Order: sequence, then C-alpha cells, then structure tokens
Amino acid sequence: MQDLHEKLDALDSNVKVLLRKLNEALQNNQLLENENNKLKLEINKIEVESGSEEKGKYNSKSPSRVSEEKYHKIKDDIKSYIKEIDDCIELIEQ
Repeated sequence: MQDLHEKLDALDSNVKVLLRKLNEALQNNQLLENENNKLKLEINKIEVESGSEEKGKYNSKSPSRVSEEKYHKIKDDIKSYIKEIDDCIELIEQ
C-alpha cells in the first residue's frame, strides 16, 4: 500500500510539473504569436510602401518544427501519466 501511495505522489508531482511546463509553453506561444503578428504588420506596411506584389509571401500558418516536437513530447508525457494513473486505479480496485 505504501508503494501505491509513493506512485500516486510521484504521478501527482509529474502532473504538476507537466502542467507548469504546459502553462509556460502556452505563455511563450502567446508571446511568439504577438511578435509574429507585429512582424507581419511590418512586412505588410513595407510591401504597401514599396508596391511589392509578393504580398502574403511571409504569412505562413504552419507551426515551427520545434514547437511541434515539444507539443508531441508533452502529449506523449500526458498519455504516459494517464496510463500510470489508470494502472494505480486498477491496483486500488483489486
């Protein structure tokens, strides 16, 4: 029973760390989106001033490879924590 409590405490700790990281990632994402929007406005302003016909060339909606990798890492971590929680619940029910 003590081992089960230790596992639950470890899972609780891991979930808190994961949530903290997720919140940090969301805040960083918001900052980057704001900066991206400012840069897009600057590009559009320069294009309008120069009369360039390459409008929208830099307006990419695809996420960067780094953020996508972090997203998948966090998603995999959450899935593993959920599996551990399910295993602990199954042990408690027995």
